[in-house]
Amino acid sequence: MTDFLKSRTYPRVDLAKVSNWICALSFYSLPLIELSSKRLAKKERKGILPTEAKTRLILWKRTKGLEDADELEYKYFLKGIDAIRARPVNVEDMDAPLSDNITIRDILGTEYRRIKMYYLSKFGSQLAAYWTDEQHNFYEATLFWLLTRSQSFNPLIQKMLSDSRVYQTGLQDELIPSQDGMSRILVKKWLQYFGLTKQNRIDQSRLAALLLYSSVMEINERIAQKGKWKEYVGELCQHLSKCFSISEVAVDFSVLLDCVYSHSSRHVVEGFPSGRGHRGLPSKPSVQILEVKNLIPLSSIELIQPFEIRKAIIFGGSL
Repeated sequence: MTDFLKSRTYPRVDLAKVSNWICALSFYSLPLIELSSKRLAKKERKGILPTEAKTRLILWKRTKGLEDADELEYKYFLKGIDAIRARPVNVEDMDAPLSDNITIRDILGTEYRRIKMYYLSKFGSQLAAYWTDEQHNFYEATLFWLLTRSQSFNPLIQKMLSDSRVYQTGLQDELIPSQDGMSRILVKKWLQYFGLTKQNRIDQSRLAALLLYSSVMEINERIAQKGKWKEYVGELCQHLSKCFSISEVAVDFSVLLDCVYSHSSRHVVEGFPSGRGHRGLPSKPSVQILEVKNLIPLSSIELIQPFEIRKAIIFGGSL
């Protein structure tokens, strides 16, 4: 499956519907493959699933916003952005209720040893929390971060954002580096979902804001994994560029780090000179090493104004 995902361009997913799947999985693990309409119909034909039970399951999916012609594409997408995990079925799963008179047992029957249950990873749980709390800005920023850092899909959006021609002529089909017509359509739809296009051009302020949030989330993920750490500004910029598959020729990540440093308390982020002439922050050239001691609160960067980070986007000139 990993090799299959890496060979894909983009799965046929409407990003506006991803929250439906995240919310459904926030209550219990689900056998996503077995829940597909094709699989339910196949079980009905074989007499494994009574027609009445199938009808109730389809109605449940419809009320949850999970009924879709490309429903399994959402599993591929969520797995590709590391929002879900898979595990074998447990006996305790069988009586888990989906709604009135419907349980997991109704879907699986008695042969379930090779079936996988899918549940939210820590990233998926964070998406669910933001959506449930109606923190939609954080939800969209997290989804953008997970998509740009994913290594499972061809980074079409990142390639577009790294191409100077997109900023000069607008979002033209011939500039999207894919032979797949559906992927070209999805690139434009996904950019639009994130608010990254305005009159068919990249909204540079919005892009800078999403990359700022993504940079903070990536820094926080490293804190969560290894505790406090130090790194040269230049090396951290290279890391973010590689992680997001976005060229430093297109984005000056040091501008984003400069804003993070300026708007963080010193017990969270501290800066030091290197004494060896390393690259420093744009407004504070003597700060060439950053020490991140604690998680950076996303609320601390909400107050950063667009003009402070707009110059991080190198292509396109001034708005």
